Amino acid sequence: MEGFVGTAMDAAISVIIIHHAVRANADRASADRLDHTAQRAVHELTAGAANVQLVNHHRIDHLRGTTVRVVNSILRQYRTWLTNVGAWALMGFKAVLWDFGGVITSSPFDAFNRYEAERGIPQDFIRGVNATNPDDNAWAKFESSRIDADEFDSLFLAETTAAGHPIPGRDVTQLLGGDVRPNMVSVLKRCKQSYTVACLTNNADAGQGSGMSSNDRQAGEVASVMALFDCVVESSKEGMRKPQPGIYELACERIGVSPSDVVYLDDLGINLKPARAMGMTTIKVLSEAQAIDDLGQVLAIDFEV
Repeated sequence: MEGFVGTAMDAAISVIIIHHAVRANADRASADRLDHTAQRAVHELTAGAANVQLVNHHRIDHLRGTTVRVVNSILRQYRTWLTNVGAWALMGFKAVLWDFGGVITSSPFDAFNRYEAERGIPQDFIRGVNATNPDDNAWAKFESSRIDADEFDSLFLAETTAAGHPIPGRDVTQLLGGDVRPNMVSVLKRCKQSYTVACLTNNADAGQGSGMSSNDRQAGEVASVMALFDCVVESSKEGMRKPQPGIYELACERIGVSPSDVVYLDDLGINLKPARAMGMTTIKVLSEAQAIDDLGQVLAIDFEV
């Protein structure tokens, strides 16, 4: 049985509802255990550890029957009320910050894997090359506009040749554009009703537009989504890239918020670490459905997609 401490909001109000649970015929031993779980969750919340992955780890399997049913019922009532009056204000979130490729669009890593499979190259070879010397390799230089497309083509070819499987950089740039995820766009539009929405993306001067699209259809869809954001911060235009702390600070400055005001979604753990260290609440995007569910829990919004 899942514990009632399922999100940061649940943790924040768990101390309140514990008193209701005691009055609702919860036995003293169960109430004490419930209180311990609640206090632990709130301690981690106030210590800045409140993200959906962490708080979801709390379970109270030892609580059974009436106590958990009553607590869950009370929790649902509180969540509904808090959502109606503006739970975003209670939690202090002011902005949702989005990565683009692999979050709003399908991941270029899928295209990399198809390219590798077609040519008998080991899976994730391209990602491995990009992860080697990550601050100063061809990919890092290209995304921060320290080199142009022609220089990237030759430098990436040299790096992949040294790693055992020659790949021209121009082949990779043709794989970067992804397809827009309609459900994620719907969620973005819903968030825009209550929050500042901004995009923080590592990109390069390749393909068409900010999404590095490979065709006109993709480019048009990406442009429509980009127009929804209140602010777009692109590595290729700023001369720095994630995970450099400065680009997160720049994004916060542009939209006028502190890091603790922000929920940030990215598909790469390495890009989430500095954001979390700065105080952002972070969500790692493993799939579209999972990301929407996690964001809904953090913001206490039922995304109907």
